[in-house]
Amino acid sequence: MRAPIAVILSLGASGALADTPKMGGEMNHVLVTVYQKQVYVAIERPEEMPLTLYNYGEHYNGAASVLDRSGYNSQYGWLAGGFISLPADAAVWVEPIDTTPGLRTYSQGAFAPIFGTAGSPDLWEWDGTMVHNWYGASVLGGYEAHYRVFVGTQDGQFYPGYTPGEITLSWEYLSGGLQEGGPFGGIGPDRVSRIPAPGALWLVAFAGLIPRRRGR
Repeated sequence: MRAPIAVILSLGASGALADTPKMGGEMNHVLVTVYQKQVYVAIERPEEMPLTLYNYGEHYNGAASVLDRSGYNSQYGWLAGGFISLPADAAVWVEPIDTTPGLRTYSQGAFAPIFGTAGSPDLWEWDGTMVHNWYGASVLGGYEAHYRVFVGTQDGQFYPGYTPGEITLSWEYLSGGLQEGGPFGGIGPDRVSRIPAPGALWLVAFAGLIPRRRGR
């Protein structure tokens, strides 16, 4: 993983108070398919990687305040990319197996730490709905998170007979990353996307296999 530059951004005490953090750009989904006991994982638009962590100079009330004084982004979203049919006692789990130090992750909605952030469990159970977690960092540099996605038991153990998939997400927190302007910090209103409420079904129409990025 790339090491971040040892420069910490700080904000003035007059930062604006905001209700909802900005996503950072258009959604770019991590597409998950389970077919013939193999997990396939792919990025919807890999040409747009790495994504940018923006510092908007805003302060937030409540749980979202964990993003204060940080560059952050929530464009990556977990989404069913094809047919997913699991045993009744199985679930889909995601675990980081290599992450750049300093990258923090928080859950959509609750802003609770996940993926080992602030001592949270590494394992995260994905429920099959569209979920956009929040990624943040306080130090300039490049960041990556390499994940294993697997079918497991309800307590997070590997489910017999299923092969996991792997995927790497990447971001950049650049010098001068303090952004102003529209809901995405310089991206016009014609490209605004909002985080949808959970509610997608586990089973979606199968539209062909997604090439496996890396798997075991």
